[in-house]
Amino acid sequence: SNSLAFVGTPTISGVVNLTAGQSITLPNAVYSFTSFSASARETYVSQNLTTTGGGANVLTFNGSANLAPLVPAPLTLTSATTINFNGDVNVNTGGNTLTLVAATSVNLKQGTWRQGTNSLAINGGGVAFNIGTATLPQLPATFNMISGTINMAGAGNVTVNRLGTCQVGNP
Repeated sequence: SNSLAFVGTPTISGVVNLTAGQSITLPNAVYSFTSFSASARETYVSQNLTTTGGGANVLTFNGSANLAPLVPAPLTLTSATTINFNGDVNVNTGGNTLTLVAATSVNLKQGTWRQGTNSLAINGGGVAFNIGTATLPQLPATFNMISGTINMAGAGNVTVNRLGTCQVGNP
């Protein structure tokens, strides 16, 4: 049950694949990578994160993704293609907006996304927001938002697939 935490603001670039048994804590710095994958029980993201490469898994979180700036502030995750969440998503931006920018889709493949009262913006022309998957293996996926707004400026579709749930209000 090892954890990975960065000290200071190290220089990290290129293709980044991080794995830990317990937790990964990203540095409190803005980063841009070719691709990024975090596989841990929990990953903590407190600053904006961008990926610029191609492929289906350019920005991927396996395990819980905790998206929370150290002080209440907007948070932006940007991908040249897709953003994938394979596990729970916990958003705490202090009432500020979580912005996800992608070229094709934002995917909650499994787990529970707790947006709370934080607004969500999904940007990119025609970008889809998929809750659950249409292909095997199909695992339960729930998007929960107590209040706030979802803004999809690029006019993409929200798809709730088999075993997917979109829940509004207190769970």
